[in-house]
Amino acid sequence: MQLDEVVGRFHQTMNEFAKGDPEPAKAMFSHGEDGSLANPWGPPVVGWDQVSKALDSAAARFKDGRLVGVDGLSRHVTSELAVFLDVEHWQGRSRYIAV
Repeated sequence: MQLDEVVGRFHQTMNEFAKGDPEPAKAMFSHGEDGSLANPWGPPVVGWDQVSKALDSAAARFKDGRLVGVDGLSRHVTSELAVFLDVEHWQGRSRYIAV
């Protein structure tokens, strides 16, 4: 699968995520100890256990949302690693979560 296909598939999972379902997105992430996530709802985390918990927590804050656009800023591909940086534009409602 080419990087553009993987990125497109990931963006499709964000529509489910924006409705509160983290599972399709979780399937796209590395389940290894070197996987990482930085999101607006918490500190950056490393390792599948922490990434999984952070995705669950972030998805729980959303309902009735969708990804409305993506600005692709950067793509770098080598034979061993692919990295992309996108700015995602979302629309939806947030669930109130007491902290």
